Amino acid sequence: MLREIRKKMVILRNRSPFRQDVKDHLEALEHREWIHMFLRLSGSRLTEEEIAERDVLRREYVNAVLGNVRSQLDNTYVVDEKGNKKPLKKG
Repeated sequence: MLREIRKKMVILRNRSPFRQDVKDHLEALEHREWIHMFLRLSGSRLTEEEIAERDVLRREYVNAVLGNVRSQLDNTYVVDEKGNKKPLKKG
């Protein structure tokens, strides 16, 4: 029975509708949540390696958010009184 359950779990994991980059991102988030949960339970501080990993993940997150904002602003137009659309000016 345990073998059948494991087979079904593998099948379900492989059916996941997410692309590989999304799966990788979700795994990174789960890893980060695990680190924070561990630190809350143990009350210990981060090691130098964990601090470096946290900084890398934080930078990836900030870059993703900034990229989304830039994309939205690039596709934002201002409509004047006459109904003419003009893209936002950079600056």
